[in-house]
Amino acid sequence: MDSQTQHSLAQHIKTVNAEWPLRFEVYDPFVETTYRFPTAQEAIVKADDLGASRFQYREADETVKQVDKVDGQWWVRNLPLRMQDHQHPPYPEDKPLAAVQEKIEMDALIDIESRAARRAAIGQRFDATINYLGYDIKADKMMASVDAFAFRRIQDPVLQKNAATVIAKTARQFPDYKDGLDKAIPGYPGTAAKIYALDASQKAQQEPVSAKAVTPRTSPEHPRSAAARFLAAHSNDAAKCLKNFPALKNALKTLEKMDRTCRALGFNDDKRREVMGKTKACVISLVEKGQPLNNWRQSYKPLKAHTQETELVR
Repeated sequence: MDSQTQHSLAQHIKTVNAEWPLRFEVYDPFVETTYRFPTAQEAIVKADDLGASRFQYREADETVKQVDKVDGQWWVRNLPLRMQDHQHPPYPEDKPLAAVQEKIEMDALIDIESRAARRAAIGQRFDATINYLGYDIKADKMMASVDAFAFRRIQDPVLQKNAATVIAKTARQFPDYKDGLDKAIPGYPGTAAKIYALDASQKAQQEPVSAKAVTPRTSPEHPRSAAARFLAAHSNDAAKCLKNFPALKNALKTLEKMDRTCRALGFNDDKRREVMGKTKACVISLVEKGQPLNNWRQSYKPLKAHTQETELVR
């Protein structure tokens, strides 16, 4: 593998390593301490323990957004609010914390898979080093640290298993990566052990290749496998879904748009689940038939009516 390819991967690892790894922060004013967590669930537990109804979400570029608990639900505010307005009902631009966490962990899994595919394509001779705080560190070791932090951001058990399988396989292939993984994240000494345990559990179960267990591949389409798993979990023909990555990527956007439509109309949770369930069935049917996803509105008239109503509201 040429040196330019190695350099490209090393630069990617260095860039990601510089990003903010822990995305949620809960401040305790009584002891003037800020607690940082990789997942939303851990932050919620701490906030509930402190009796707090707000905390912060910090994006990879360190942009900070407020997270408020309104009527029992956590929301990530798109724009800053005054302290006295933190109980204001969600604005259309605000996002449910659960949706933000889902995107964080899907992105983390895709990144882990993509790096693994690029690393496997290079082979054993990966001699690149990365200067960090004045020290030259082997790129494999820093990649292991980056993957470990990405793994910590995943709270969904199924996605954790998928990530662990990819990371453990990379560790078996490349000794420096394994050494870096075993020493990664000193504050979380159980990370490597958990990855190995989940990988062993996955092997023991010998699950068939499906939406929730996709073997890592080195093809350019591989980073989209997370989208395939998500949709194929709702499909009667998972194999066909897994072959159509571009359509699945568009399908995710379609589902996200429909979810925003439901919230803009003020649907309660039961109604939103009903509409989203029908939307998923319609979208997946189109994917399986190989039809364009822009026809989904015509295929399900009630959803078309909902969309038109939303457009009128806007």
